[in-house]
Amino acid sequence: SYVLAFGALGVLYMRTKRYQECVDVSENCVRRAFDANRLGACYYNLGKCHEHLGSDEEAFDAYLASLEFRENDTTDEALRATARRLKRPFAKIGIERRQSEARVSAASRAFLRAECGAGGSMLPKTAREF
Repeated sequence: SYVLAFGALGVLYMRTKRYQECVDVSENCVRRAFDANRLGACYYNLGKCHEHLGSDEEAFDAYLASLEFRENDTTDEALRATARRLKRPFAKIGIERRQSEARVSAASRAFLRAECGAGGSMLPKTAREF
């Protein structure tokens, strides 16, 4: 699938320090991912690429979005480290996560309606739940 290919290519670009290409490919991955786990992985890779480019705000937003789809300790630690660099209090992260979840959910629903019709009936159950 395109999602797996974009994900693998993003990791390859990250490992070869081609971070801008990693961002471009990871954004494509985000646009095409339909299940929560893959979408979370795409956002995590996007965050790592932004982090390497020194774009901490974008990295923070990507990590935040990743955690909305897939909770894990690695992403949580990356989010907290980025928050420390941005000098954001950890208490504020919970509020930002809820706001991010609302934005991501609305964007995902709009995307699914545009790509698959109003009900998204052709999609697997996990994709319809977004």
